[in-house]
Amino acid sequence: MRNSPSILYATSRFGASLSVARRWIIATAGAALWTQLLIMPAPAADNGIEIDRGKYANRPLRRSPFPQSCPNTERSLVQISGNLYRHTNQSWPAVHSGFVLITSEGAIVVDPALKCTSTWLRDEIKARFNQPVKYLIYTHGHFDHIEGGDVFQEAGAIVVGQSNAVDAIVGERLPTAVPDKVYDKRMSIELGGETAELFYIAPSHSNSMSMVLFPKQKALQCTDVCESKTFPYMDFLDFYYDGWIETLNWVLESGRRCYRCRALHARHETGPARAPRLYDRFARPGFGARS
Repeated sequence: MRNSPSILYATSRFGASLSVARRWIIATAGAALWTQLLIMPAPAADNGIEIDRGKYANRPLRRSPFPQSCPNTERSLVQISGNLYRHTNQSWPAVHSGFVLITSEGAIVVDPALKCTSTWLRDEIKARFNQPVKYLIYTHGHFDHIEGGDVFQEAGAIVVGQSNAVDAIVGERLPTAVPDKVYDKRMSIELGGETAELFYIAPSHSNSMSMVLFPKQKALQCTDVCESKTFPYMDFLDFYYDGWIETLNWVLESGRRCYRCRALHARHETGPARAPRLYDRFARPGFGARS
């Protein structure tokens, strides 16, 4: 029996409706996919130089002079602004602190600052923000700042530092993590849409000193080189006057784009505007001269 014109018309309309619906579903799904791709944060990336840590696997280690357990040590992780935090511990031999940047893809920590509080800091970040530490930055190769690096490295963090720090860690047999990646003059880290920039200006308080800048947060980690209301740390075993002045000049220039400056042995931030006082002391004629 032949189909009537009305049946053929209805069938044609039904097929056309299915086609339109199919195209709408495909278009909607495609738009949703593109939206997801656009809002998806970029994967972690850096331009550091990878180190072959295997050749240091059995290196000799000295005994740590610091306590390996300090349950009564005062410690904290406080918010500075937005997703920028500061970790602090009152461990011997001095107050230690550093910036912590929390991102959607993990945390960036500046200096572990002693092993007896590193486990607490790693666990505190995970408990409060449900994020692992993806990068641990060594500001320089002095042991009181970098002990505990192995705590983060063993948990999967990438440890980074200026290339001269490797010589200090290995040569002085320091019982902490050898960096996974190093840099010579400048390094960038991208994580969860955030950026950390590392700069080696010149030998100053150490010949491996990194200035760590968080551009979006306008925050600078200026460990041991910048001090608030006190004279800088002068360890004559690893101390360089000319390079310190050069580094302070760079900090003064960075002050135009940075308003938080962290000195590690302190509980609070100082501003780059205070750096001229230190510069004036270093640069005046006869400073540091010995008869």
